Amino acid sequence: TGPTITVTQAQLNSMIDAQLAEASAKLDAALVPGATAMDAEQAPLGTIVSVEGNNVVVARGGDETKKVALLREHFAATDNGLIALLTNAQIDAAMAQAAAAAPAADGAGQ
Repeated sequence: TGPTITVTQAQLNSMIDAQLAEASAKLDAALVPGATAMDAEQAPLGTIVSVEGNNVVVARGGDETKKVALLREHFAATDNGLIALLTNAQIDAAMAQAAAAAPAADGAGQ
């Protein structure tokens, strides 16, 4: 026979909810202005500038002129610190795509 699960569905749901709440609390504690974030490959991402609701503004490489806004869900708090769930390359590609789309959007209303 295979493994046996000795908890009820309600107990399992309760344990999962507790783990999710703990992870959310850790993320709330880690996502503060001045905190340093790494990317998904453990490379330096930058410094948290501000957190407003689900929006997190990061100064790339700590440079206030190179800011990027990411969503709260794009971060995780780990034993090694604050980690973005994206790589620098993914963020760079998304920023380049947004910059390329911006001129078209600016001229669309004329």
